[in-house]
Amino acid sequence: MSQLTAFSSLYKHMMKELDADVPTPILLHSIQEAAREFCERYDVWEEDLAPIVAVDYQEFYELTHEYSAQVHKLKCVRVNNALQELEAYDLWQEKYLRFRDAYAPRDLDDQLLKCGLGLATLATWNAITNGSVTVHVGLDSDSNASVTGLDFSACSTMDEVAWTIQTGVRQVLESNSFYVAWFDDSSTTGHFLFWVPVSDIDYLTAGASGTDISGATYLNGLTGGTGVSLGGNILARVVFRPDAASESIPDWLFDRWSSAIMWLALWRLHEEEGKPWSNKAKALTCERNYKGMLVKAIDERQRSMKYASSSICSR
Repeated sequence: MSQLTAFSSLYKHMMKELDADVPTPILLHSIQEAAREFCERYDVWEEDLAPIVAVDYQEFYELTHEYSAQVHKLKCVRVNNALQELEAYDLWQEKYLRFRDAYAPRDLDDQLLKCGLGLATLATWNAITNGSVTVHVGLDSDSNASVTGLDFSACSTMDEVAWTIQTGVRQVLESNSFYVAWFDDSSTTGHFLFWVPVSDIDYLTAGASGTDISGATYLNGLTGGTGVSLGGNILARVVFRPDAASESIPDWLFDRWSSAIMWLALWRLHEEEGKPWSNKAKALTCERNYKGMLVKAIDERQRSMKYASSSICSR
């Protein structure tokens, strides 16, 4: 999950453009409505969700995330790295991925390992400078990755812990087709996900030397572990829109589009009839500024502007 920036960060900038004080609840509501409209209309908030373990013939899969937002659209879906046709699935109640009749995943190779609840805190990981784990990939022992020398002392987030493991495994396999991610179940707990798009994966086993991170104390990816599961790999890329009551959006989205959201909110406020802050001339200026931002948003959408994480739709 991305770090969040509060809408209240815009208050002081908006008040400079208004002719009278606007009550904070009204100011917040105007931003919330503008953020929802902008994200819904121009698909600017796209993200890849955490991989989902496929179950043979299961039709519905919950699209879990931690944002105060709804899934507005499904951009694309992959099952064991195979891009699914649009007629194979749809979005149900802005919460579920539903596979249509005859398209539900079945008889899939195991390409996703969902580890159990991760008990180690970031501070615990930081204390490890020589971690090790064996990742079983492929159908024979020659393709297993016995990773040693993992140093987590400089990691500042759990995401960086996952990336350190991913890099170590890729170096041993000499392949970029291996992924590790940390997924937050709540503000205090989460689990690791291991997946491969072109092979099989199995449970973790102990590393060859140093601190073994395979077991329940750290990765919790051993066979038989509580909450540990193997299966096919479902990846969904979605478009979010903020909830009506949301008071924040991801940092990267705020940095990129807060100006557009602000100008739209100001445009609506200035256009209100009979308010101390009503100003038709300023409304036209705000409208012009907002529409200038729209040109950028539309251009990026048409050119499939690349964000920090590569889209699963084009892999």
